[in-house]
Amino acid sequence: MLNKVIENMDFSTGWWYPVTLGIILILFVIFMPKRLNWREIYLTMGVIAASVWIIDTIVSVWLDVFDIGKKGLRGIPELFLYSVIPPSIAVIYLNYYIEEKKLMYSILFTALSFTAEWLAVAVGLMKLHQWRPIYSIPVYLVVYYFLLPLHLTFLKSLKQTT
Repeated sequence: MLNKVIENMDFSTGWWYPVTLGIILILFVIFMPKRLNWREIYLTMGVIAASVWIIDTIVSVWLDVFDIGKKGLRGIPELFLYSVIPPSIAVIYLNYYIEEKKLMYSILFTALSFTAEWLAVAVGLMKLHQWRPIYSIPVYLVVYYFLLPLHLTFLKSLKQTT
């Protein structure tokens, strides 16, 4: 049983990149000065991780526009690329988010997310078929400019109703 688990962990080319970035981001989230409370962090981590798993499964598995690591395996790279990195970046974004600087923050975090995706390709972890990292820029802009502020509004409304 344990051998089967280890075989499926997918320590393919570049696996160290999402692990290293994920650990750095988690430590940043833990030690950053917080404007969000732990409940908001916890909920954001869960919502974003679930959303990324669903969307990336559709895009990478069903539509087959890219592969992470070895095709057909889910392991360490996906765990960090889907469950740790995007939720951590989202928490950092929301923690420092200021409505008056929404465009600036959206552009900055889009650039950071684009760079993180580009590095996944550069280290050989992400293998592209019909996808290019540049295609992600409009997606990131929508997430940072519209969806995450909407999520924050929802979180703040929960605080008032409990």
